[in-house]
Amino acid sequence: MSTNPTDLVKSPPAVPKSIELGNRGLELTTLDELWRLSAIVMRGNIDPAGMKKQESDFLVMEAGMEVGLRPIQALQVMYVVNNRPVLFGDALPGLAYAAKKMAKFDEWYEIGGVRATAAQEAGPVADNWCACCLVQRVDMEQPLIRRFSVSDAKSAGLWGKDTYKQYGKRMIRMRARAFAFRDGLADVLKGFGVFEEVVDVPRRVFSEVVPLSQSEPQSAEPDPLAKALNPQPEPAEEMPPPVEDNSDWRENVDNYIEETGGKLFHPEG
Repeated sequence: MSTNPTDLVKSPPAVPKSIELGNRGLELTTLDELWRLSAIVMRGNIDPAGMKKQESDFLVMEAGMEVGLRPIQALQVMYVVNNRPVLFGDALPGLAYAAKKMAKFDEWYEIGGVRATAAQEAGPVADNWCACCLVQRVDMEQPLIRRFSVSDAKSAGLWGKDTYKQYGKRMIRMRARAFAFRDGLADVLKGFGVFEEVVDVPRRVFSEVVPLSQSEPQSAEPDPLAKALNPQPEPAEEMPPPVEDNSDWRENVDNYIEETGGKLFHPEG
């Protein structure tokens, strides 16, 4: 049993620092506070479907904070697609306005190259429809317009998917919006993708690891880096073949014994 007095003194359990509550919700200032909030989110079952780990909630909220979203707001307008946090298209205008980078924003449909009326927009979508999105930065003299049409969706193999069958007008609209904001307001999005666009990107699955020897031809020359990191012992020098001597070996031995005084195997120390 230990007799050291310090071993008998137990430190009191650490009391977590209380998180400040402001008029816009929790005021998080440390990584530990965000981690505690992610635990509450998971226990409260308000995290998005499919996010079954506390770490996922934590990372989505942190990613949202990088683009100016509050933690709980990030859970409402962000999702994880192909292991990447992405923004829903509905969040883009709000982020741009909040960042005070967008001076003008407009969206409309064109039918056969002509801007559709409100009555036409209420009708069914057809092959000659095109969604348009206009954004203008506060530091740009001219607006930027991006389009995405039904023809584009068909060329990309998207039109037959369930979301396009049910919400065709909305999907081509979000595609046009994603193009406009990614091209014109990349500093606001900070590299985050847009859900309605990224969700259609197929996930790469490597079901089998192919050995390098089968996938790429090996060079005849050894890799100098691999050689430096994994030095191999030098091969032993081959002994030359014995030289045939036709002289009388007994005579040679007798001469050697005579020279050494008969101490061939046990010389004097």
